[in-house]
Amino acid sequence: SRSVRYKISFLSKPIHTTPTKKQRTLIIMYMMGLYTSCLMQSKVSLKRFLLFIVMGICLLFISCNTKIPTYNETEEDSGLTFEYSEKEDGYIITQFVTNNSDVVIPEVYNNKNVYAIAPNVFADNSRIHHVKIPSSIKEIGEKCFYNCINLKSITIESKDDISIGQACFMGCTNLISVEISGGLLCLPDRIFAACTSLESVTLPDSLTIIGERAFVGCASLISLDIPDSVSSIGEFAFMNCSRLQSISLPESLEAIANNTFSKCTSLFEIYVPATVTTIDCSAFSSMPSLERIEVDTDNPVYMSVDGMLVGKETAELLLYPSGKIEDKLILPSSITLIGEIAFRGDNKLRELILHDGVTEIKNQGGIGCIRLESLVILSPDVIIHPDAFYRGGITYKNGIETNRTQYTYPFTIFCLPESTSTQYAENNNITFELIE
Repeated sequence: SRSVRYKISFLSKPIHTTPTKKQRTLIIMYMMGLYTSCLMQSKVSLKRFLLFIVMGICLLFISCNTKIPTYNETEEDSGLTFEYSEKEDGYIITQFVTNNSDVVIPEVYNNKNVYAIAPNVFADNSRIHHVKIPSSIKEIGEKCFYNCINLKSITIESKDDISIGQACFMGCTNLISVEISGGLLCLPDRIFAACTSLESVTLPDSLTIIGERAFVGCASLISLDIPDSVSSIGEFAFMNCSRLQSISLPESLEAIANNTFSKCTSLFEIYVPATVTTIDCSAFSSMPSLERIEVDTDNPVYMSVDGMLVGKETAELLLYPSGKIEDKLILPSSITLIGEIAFRGDNKLRELILHDGVTEIKNQGGIGCIRLESLVILSPDVIIHPDAFYRGGITYKNGIETNRTQYTYPFTIFCLPESTSTQYAENNNITFELIE
């Protein structure tokens, strides 16, 4: 609604106010009384009578249709500008105009609740160090504290459901600690993106969603406890959290999305709860310290075999953790299929032995085996896709390959005579030796 400012001089300080519904009703009643008294006069011309009729209709129209105005008022001590809305019967903070380093949002102003903070109110403010948001706040706008480069701590004391806008604290590069209590349901997209100094985060038990890129680039975050209530974590949520060593995934989580933990270079173990039924394996890309992926035994879709992620029904190797320290792998008999990019990342394998029960090696299944010297294939009829071990560049147009960089395979295949492995080696100019 359109902002209207009313000023009443009282002593030496102007007071800003707005007529309430009660005051407007009294005004209308007064005008109607004046109109009635005029009608009761003995001599009233037809012209004046019609004028009063029109006035009455206009007053009735105004009383039924006039929107309640809002108004702005700045408190000198805090530097906060408040806008009153009669619809919410409370105040929203719309501006911050002071050099104060500590911001304490009041719960009450002029005997009314302060219920919201508008978008961008504190954005790009380099003087703020500490922020405390009370339980009366139900909404914090997008980018509200964006790029507050000297902000160090945030406390949000919400009791009921509170809504926080996207990228609210994004780019607060000196933010160290965050404490959120109460009824927050959704941690929005990019809320703490690029908060490179963030070390401590306390999340409420009410939380159900962690948005996309929520913690991307939080390079100082070492550990995080995710509440058991969380069922969804967005793509790239923890990407580039390079010091993250420990994270607990809740039993209510349903999926692990694309690049969720990509480039978390210090994370050495992941536990997959029984409730997770969808995993995008790119979630664990570029993680050179990842040694083990453990899966709850009650999980219906996935299982862990010697720390490797495997499809429970398909027996497909989905991910070999690139941080495993072994240089030789004898594939367990419970794995019969090598999935796409199963050996993603720069692993340390020099020798890979595939038993005679292996039926298929999918495209780029061995792409991460850059140190591989010896590949032993004991199955006579394993299906090896054309690009199973190819690491060169391929250009596509409209889904059709148009160019392929010449690639020399640096390993030797040990295979059975007249096997599919022999044919694969010959077709790709790979050195091979026959197993007698």
